[in-house]
Amino acid sequence: MPQITLTPTQLAEMIARYERRLALITKEAEDIRSVLAQLKQAQAEHFPKKQESAIGIKELQNAQDAMLHEDILPSDSDLPLAALPKRRGKRINWEEFILEHLAKKGSLMFKKELRLLAFKDERIGDRNREQVDRALSAALFKLGKEIGKLQVEGKKGLVYGLPHWFDAQGNPLAQYLPAHLNPEELSPLTHNVEA
Repeated sequence: MPQITLTPTQLAEMIARYERRLALITKEAEDIRSVLAQLKQAQAEHFPKKQESAIGIKELQNAQDAMLHEDILPSDSDLPLAALPKRRGKRINWEEFILEHLAKKGSLMFKKELRLLAFKDERIGDRNREQVDRALSAALFKLGKEIGKLQVEGKKGLVYGLPHWFDAQGNPLAQYLPAHLNPEELSPLTHNVEA
């Protein structure tokens, strides 16, 4: 292959030409991303998913009730909570809400389960999923050592329980384990048992 010799001026011109082409390509890619974002936003605003709008409110509430009673943990996409009716909400003490529902169920719970229970509560009003998740996360953080937390291997999120549901090493006692959790998959993060 023959070797090409360039003068410094020719080399500078070639570098400048390729830099201009790269700048044009980069600008075009940014423009395409911007147009795509606008199109997706318009699509979401003007063409809502038919699956969510086709689900009746009564069917949605019945499905949620069935999931709560059977200890089924649905994925977030299974619950189109946007289909719930708008209603005025009242102030909720989220820390009390969490402690009350943990005690009432009598077994470890994921935050998802607490969210489902929150949407059954009349005080929830027209809060959306993100608002409820933020409120639950803040309350769980505030509760700190008043509750125990466990990581579940292979699952997103933690399970929560009352302090007396754990032994001195932070492992859950068998009577507080729901059927869908395998004790070997649990690893303590914190525990609240005083030595």
